[in-house]
Amino acid sequence: MSEKELKILSEQLTIGLELAEQRMLQDKMIKGYTLVVCDENNEIVTIPARNIIDVLWKLFHKNDKPKRNKV
Repeated sequence: MSEKELKILSEQLTIGLELAEQRMLQDKMIKGYTLVVCDENNEIVTIPARNIIDVLWKLFHKNDKPKRNKV
C-alpha cells in the first residue's frame, strides 16, 4: 500500500470507530446503563450514561472561556 492509501484507510478507520462509539453511547443512554470511565485523576468511576454528554462537555471545554452576547 502506498502512503496515501494508508492515510485514507487510517482516516476511514478513525471515522468508523468514532461512529461506533457514538452509537454505543446512544444505546446505553436509551437503556439507562452506567458507564465505567477513568476521570482526570486516573480514578475509575461509574456515571449514568445519560450524564455522559455533560461530563464530556466539561472535559473537552474546561479551558474554554464563556462567550458573551453583545447587546
